[in-house]
Amino acid sequence: MCGVATDYSLRSLENIKDRISGCAIVTCCHGICNWNDYVARDYLQNAFKDCKQTMGKREFELIVKWTGGTTLNESNLRLKSSKERKDDANEESHSSTLVTDDDARGPGVKSIVKYLNLKCGERGLGRVCQRLIDHGRCEYMKRDLGLNKFSQIVYFVDEQVTPQNALLIGSK
Repeated sequence: MCGVATDYSLRSLENIKDRISGCAIVTCCHGICNWNDYVARDYLQNAFKDCKQTMGKREFELIVKWTGGTTLNESNLRLKSSKERKDDANEESHSSTLVTDDDARGPGVKSIVKYLNLKCGERGLGRVCQRLIDHGRCEYMKRDLGLNKFSQIVYFVDEQVTPQNALLIGSK
């Protein structure tokens, strides 16, 4: 299910949760999820509260934005010479804004990786953000749909084939 459609689908199962024994949803397009429709807002808020951090619409929008890091191709991630980085900087200043660039919604995935000196890189941060969103959905399946016998995220294909390789699966 594409982006927010995953949340709509999960929420629609609430009305028939007594009649279902399980469900499976392949997630994708995390970059078009939104806070208002996300099914696991309370889960994320509690998880971040335990870390003494706030989690609200703005923070969720940043996480959603950073999921775009998973789609960066290897040529974007290879080490570049000083001249190549300078050329890229000049090019980027004249190009349209990408989900990885800083904008009004906050810093892009590249900026965060650089600022925090993350060893995982842009793809790794993007992957973590995707999994955080999906993990909340999995928790929703357990708590709100009663699919707590077996609820987990399964990776059904190598991420080199597609970074959108998560299957949420749950059963009673």
